[in-house]
Amino acid sequence: MRIDKQANGGGDHEIVTSRSSDQVKEDEVDRACGTNGEKRNEYRILVGRPERRRPLGIPRRRSVDNITMDLRDIGWDGMDWIDLAHDRDQWRALVNTVIGWVLINQAVVGLPVAYVSYLMMKWRGSPPLRELPTFHWVLAEMAVHILMEEIGFYYSHRVLHSRYLYRFIHKRHHEWTAPIAVTAMYCHPIESIFSNMLPIFLGVFIMGSHVATAWLWFSLAILSTLNAHSGYHLPFLPSPEFHDFHHLKFNQCFGVLGVLDRIHGTDTSFRSTTAYARHVMMLNFTPPREAFPDESKCKAK
Repeated sequence: MRIDKQANGGGDHEIVTSRSSDQVKEDEVDRACGTNGEKRNEYRILVGRPERRRPLGIPRRRSVDNITMDLRDIGWDGMDWIDLAHDRDQWRALVNTVIGWVLINQAVVGLPVAYVSYLMMKWRGSPPLRELPTFHWVLAEMAVHILMEEIGFYYSHRVLHSRYLYRFIHKRHHEWTAPIAVTAMYCHPIESIFSNMLPIFLGVFIMGSHVATAWLWFSLAILSTLNAHSGYHLPFLPSPEFHDFHHLKFNQCFGVLGVLDRIHGTDTSFRSTTAYARHVMMLNFTPPREAFPDESKCKAK
C-alpha cells in the first residue's frame, strides 16, 4: 500500500492505492507516452482535502471526494479482486449515497417530468394506440431520435461544464472518475431534467412518435447510458471507452456518438490514445486489451 499525490479538479488529493512501485513507474511511462489513465487494473480511493465538498453520507472524520473502481482489465475468464476490506464501509456509504440520489431523481424529478411529457404529447398529437407504425417508419424515427439526443446532450453537457454550472450542478456526477452503471443517474435534479431526460424526449416530441416507438427508444437510451457508465467493454455491445474517457479527463468527449465532438474538436486527446483504437464493438470474446494492446515502449518528448 502506498500514498501518492495527484491533482484533480482544482485540488491535490492523496491516492490510497494497492499499486506496487513497478506499477507506479509504469504509470509514469504512460504519462510520458500520452496514455495517462489507460492502465486501470487497480482500485483506488481519492481522499480530498477537508475543506472540499463531501458526498452525502460520508463520515466527517474522513472526506472522500472520488472513488475509482475499474475492472475493465478482467478478460472473459475471470477477474483479479483486490481485497480492501477496511474500506468496505466507506464504499458502501458511497454506493448508498448514489442510490439515494438516483431514487430521488426517478421519483421526485422523473415522475413529474413524465407527466408533463405526457401532457405535451397529448397536445402535440400522436398516432392511435391500435395502429402500430411500420418497421421502416420506426427506423426513420429512431434516426431522428438519435440525432436529437446527440445535439441535445452534447450542447447541454458543454454548458454544464462552464465554471459556474459545473461547480454547483455537474460536479456531483463527476465525483466518480471511473463510474459504475448506477452512477448514470447520479446527478443534480436540474441536470437530470435538462441534460438527461430532455435530449431523449426531443425526437419523440418532434416526430409525434407512437407510444410503442417511444417506449422502445427510451429503453434503448437507458440501456445505452448504463452501458456507457458500466466500466465494462463487453462483446457485442457498444464500447464505453468514449464516455469513460470523459469521466477521466473532464474536458473531452462530451457527446454520445462523437459526431459533434469531432466537429468541435473536443475529442483530439481521446483520438491520440489507445482507448480510441479500442473504441469499437467487439464481435468476439477476445479482451479489448489483448486485441489492442498498449505500446510497450515509447520516447518522452
